[in-house]
Amino acid sequence: MTKSAFLLRKELRFLNSLSPRSIGPLCLVVAALSMLTREADAQEFWQLPINGWALSGDGQVVVGKGPLGPARWTRSGGMEYLGAPTVLGEALGANFDGSVVVGRFYNCQPPCNPSPFRWSATAGFEVIPAFAQAIGVSATGDITLGNGNGGWIYSPAAGVTHFPGNLSFEAISADGLTAVGMGGYYRINEGSLHNFQPLWPCSFNAPVAVSADGQVFVGIAVQTCIGRTHAVRWNLAGQPTDLGGGFTAIDLNHDGSVIVGEGGVWLDQQGPIPLAPWLKLQGVDVPPGAMLHGAIAVSDDGRTFLGESWLATVPCFRVITAPPTASRVCNQMSSLSMTIGVVGEGPFSYQWTRNGVPIEAAANPTALTPTLTISGQRSLMAGDYACIVANACSIATVGRNTVELACPTDVNCNGTNDINNIFEFLNSWFASSTAAGSW
Repeated sequence: MTKSAFLLRKELRFLNSLSPRSIGPLCLVVAALSMLTREADAQEFWQLPINGWALSGDGQVVVGKGPLGPARWTRSGGMEYLGAPTVLGEALGANFDGSVVVGRFYNCQPPCNPSPFRWSATAGFEVIPAFAQAIGVSATGDITLGNGNGGWIYSPAAGVTHFPGNLSFEAISADGLTAVGMGGYYRINEGSLHNFQPLWPCSFNAPVAVSADGQVFVGIAVQTCIGRTHAVRWNLAGQPTDLGGGFTAIDLNHDGSVIVGEGGVWLDQQGPIPLAPWLKLQGVDVPPGAMLHGAIAVSDDGRTFLGESWLATVPCFRVITAPPTASRVCNQMSSLSMTIGVVGEGPFSYQWTRNGVPIEAAANPTALTPTLTISGQRSLMAGDYACIVANACSIATVGRNTVELACPTDVNCNGTNDINNIFEFLNSWFASSTAAGSW
């Protein structure tokens, strides 16, 4: 049985266990699981025949170095050499769909200086009349970023333009307007340099990547006085977010919510996670013994991850939930709310249950939302609550949340019967009597 068929049968058994009236809110689950059946059999993990250096924005093309020189690899066509005049060199960057590739090659035996090149599906291999190497290219392939004896940009229409003041950068945004490096970012169309704020005293910033829209930047901060290094994410205002040690940020998706580097993957709301276990959790069939210590690139949608010798694609981010905390219904309460936290790829469907039975949406519309609100008679609030959450590739049931009724004499609802309840009762009684004008 295929993995997708097994998952579908498992969830259909769950759906069949529900009452007929409860099936309606979960129609989205059935439709989503049918999509999974069609798509999950596609290959999700590849061992590459080249040393990968960069990934196209759509995640379909890997560029790097093959045994015979700079090369690109596609899922459909395999490896293709780029026509460099020598086997020495590598491709270092690609545009969104991989139709334009840039890098460096050597006309001599290293450690001599390399020459930059640009390859396109239409024009083939071209030597860029600049120094050293081309390291990045815009989404359309029109703007190439290079460095060596200072930084430069190249376009087929305008040729080479050098940055002022010997500035040199490491990456360029998809729109070709923002370069990152030199402890900050540079607005190419404005000619303005913006420095990032330091994470600590006596530290320096080393940003290496920029999001597609030029709004988010990642790299490392090094505190030289004590030798500490942490991964960092900066916003457009230059403010740093500490991503922690033991992880080096190398690349990011279109909005900076998925960051990769040595040590794993960093996700919004979850932080750094070891890569191999996380890929397996997301349904990727990682081969036994595969060494996935970290990734060097991620696609714009945050689903495809590149290592030096492998490529992995997550069909969609599975549901990961944080359960609500246990609750007590106190004497003075007329309603109670509980909320679950969800991480994954939306849209999500929700169905709250009480004592294992789905709560009717007609009676309580919040039963189909992340926050369940229950009100009315106190005795009807108590029970074991759970929430079933689904997206296009998975379904998860949040752990049980037990709601208990507080003892009638537990006036302050602290779980114990002591003299403090008498004081609380008297305070409430005097307050209500004063408000009613009978005291």
